[in-house]
Amino acid sequence: MTTLSPTRLYGSRGYRRSALAVLLLASLVVSALAQATPALAQAGQGPQLLHLPMRWCVLEGTLAARRDPDAAVLERIRRGSSILAPQAGITLRSALNATLAGAKAFPVIKDPRPRLGRPGDVRVPTESGAEYTLVMQRCAQAWQRLERRAGPGADLGGVSYGPPAVIIRDFVDGRGRPVSNVWGYAFSASSNADYCAADTALIRRASGGSLMVVDSSDGSPSALLDRRLIAHEVGHILRLGHGDGLDNPGSVPGRVDKFCDDSENPDIAPGSLMSRSLSYEDVRSWQRRLPRNVLRRHPAAVEEQVFYAPPIKRERHIFLERIAHDGVRTVRRLLPPGPAALRPLPRLRSAGVRGASLFDAIRETSGDETRPRGADLRAAGLSEAVGPDDGDRGGEVIDVGPDDGGHGFDVSLWPDGLPFGSGGQHGFVVIDVDGDPGTGGSPGSVPGNPIPEWKDLLGVELLVRSVLEAGELSAQAWRWDEAALEWLELDPAPTVEVTQRLAEGDHAAEQDDATARRDSIVISVPSGVVELSERFGMAAMLRLRTAEGKVYRDSFPSDVVASGVVAMSLRSADYPLCALNRDSSRPASAMPGAAATLELSGFGSSGPVSVWLGDSTVPIARAEYQELGCTWPWVTEVTLPEASEPGLQVLQVVLDDSGLTAACAVVVGDMELPDFDAP
Repeated sequence: MTTLSPTRLYGSRGYRRSALAVLLLASLVVSALAQATPALAQAGQGPQLLHLPMRWCVLEGTLAARRDPDAAVLERIRRGSSILAPQAGITLRSALNATLAGAKAFPVIKDPRPRLGRPGDVRVPTESGAEYTLVMQRCAQAWQRLERRAGPGADLGGVSYGPPAVIIRDFVDGRGRPVSNVWGYAFSASSNADYCAADTALIRRASGGSLMVVDSSDGSPSALLDRRLIAHEVGHILRLGHGDGLDNPGSVPGRVDKFCDDSENPDIAPGSLMSRSLSYEDVRSWQRRLPRNVLRRHPAAVEEQVFYAPPIKRERHIFLERIAHDGVRTVRRLLPPGPAALRPLPRLRSAGVRGASLFDAIRETSGDETRPRGADLRAAGLSEAVGPDDGDRGGEVIDVGPDDGGHGFDVSLWPDGLPFGSGGQHGFVVIDVDGDPGTGGSPGSVPGNPIPEWKDLLGVELLVRSVLEAGELSAQAWRWDEAALEWLELDPAPTVEVTQRLAEGDHAAEQDDATARRDSIVISVPSGVVELSERFGMAAMLRLRTAEGKVYRDSFPSDVVASGVVAMSLRSADYPLCALNRDSSRPASAMPGAAATLELSGFGSSGPVSVWLGDSTVPIARAEYQELGCTWPWVTEVTLPEASEPGLQVLQVVLDDSGLTAACAVVVGDMELPDFDAP
């Protein structure tokens, strides 16, 4: 908002006419100025990036853990974004924010197998994925502790869906010897539908994903290779396989890269970012569109709202009003040009799917060889597709469900395995859709009493059940009818399916056999069944019956007889925000060597900040930030270096050398941005 300063004009009755004339003239001049500056009334739209918040950790034993884990992580984020932002419109960012119980540092986690190689080493997943899985679990648990300290129902939204990422010392073989040709490894997000179509990749839902990279604190891999490494592994998370991103002659028509077409040559020239050699940085059209489609179906992903400048306010003074005040009037003048906040910075919003998940704090199967696979429920979640004007985004629900009419939202269960043999596995999720314990019924009164353990639970409006028996997967659901005070079974029943994640080395031929990584059970609740509130409650249970008839149960809240649901929120996390030159006709644009207005908010506390451009090794500016509130911005000026490379880059602002960051786009030079979603 333009800052105005009051000035008082005083005069005796003898000077009243001259004073009134001056006031009237000033009023006319200001009015004329307001009409003469229509170009400033509404600034243009800045670049709209998709952001992927990731839950980074550092493994004990690494040089990064001993020196500065926060600096090591933030450097990797900058390097990955330096390729993905200008070529795909995707920015990596920290998932830390001020809400996470005041956390300002990335977790440093213990090595689960410190005697294999040196502390901080991990067995290469191409030999065995067991240690990779253990490390990722420890990273996820460290973030879960941060979320629990933030309190139930905290506005964290899809933070729990953010892909975990870990910096390790080295990959080693089974004897602890370093594997020199592997610097990173990743698992894709879980997904379904035919995402492989070269022309119209279809993604109905996506979640999870993970990556692991070796420590680069000693300069190896080099900065050039490391930026390609990070962007390459994030590409795997977003369902890209090895290859050149083209549908090459001699391969399966209409299929691209190794995740989709095993006959593709992953290192054929011309290479791309996804070539195994890390020799290239080019991102092909399909390699840009597919990850953006995946992100728009991933609950962790967020995007900026459109930044518009409001009309510049001008004061008009009416002649008769001045007479009524005896000629004594307050006149306001415009301050000289300078950095001035236009209005509160709009919070980041869901990129397409809002979601929240609930994790079990106890690993029942950890170290228990007698407990069968499929008896431990690791997590449960809920996600809802939204349109540009709904909730955080504010419009219509996007139909991302099956072809038979779509769905209102998805309920997911993550067991530690799916027993497609004898016995049976039942999953249950109960939802207080309005967050009001005074409405709804008890799951114990559902016909057939499928959950006798929860007979005392009240305030539930929806019960969802998955059934896996004799290799067949099905689902049921019941909704509470408040008018009739009874449970009604949904007819037809909700659809259910298993999503899959792919390891970096997986090929298309392996996706349907035993090596496919089955990840979660997803039950699609049709639209119109219940109206889901932004704040809701949830509880989940897994019941496994072995072929011998023994029953295992796992539930959270962790007590078998739940005393209530866990309060949750779909509201997107309030990440720290920044914006550059928001009041100009070309927001987020600046020329090399020119001063630019930088706005910051949302760090939660005041302190020194450093400003980094692209993957630079030194900050371009330092300043003393003042926290003015969660949305009102603090304003300063920064000058872009004369040697700044033209094009789209990312500004990363770091609070006091911590893990709290804001990330925003800057278009260096006078250029037009590409359409990242264009074919």
